[in-house]
Amino acid sequence: MDEAAAKQIASDARPAHDVPTGYALRGAERRIIEISEGAAGMTPLVRDVRVWIVRFQAGIAWAELAVDEATQTVVRAQRSRTP
Repeated sequence: MDEAAAKQIASDARPAHDVPTGYALRGAERRIIEISEGAAGMTPLVRDVRVWIVRFQAGIAWAELAVDEATQTVVRAQRSRTP
């Protein structure tokens, strides 16, 4: 997956992850992140995942969607505390 594909996947996933329409696409960066998986009450399994972090921003408020290169899905959403 290239940067353009990651940006498109993240843009398409904005409504599902509550990224406001007023946030502009600011860029993408390739990273390796840890994802925890497991059932409730069980010790979570942690795996490393190669992702594109796609950032959306409006002023100082931001949201980032992590797009997994292997599955081409959003595996994590993070946002600033500023509305």
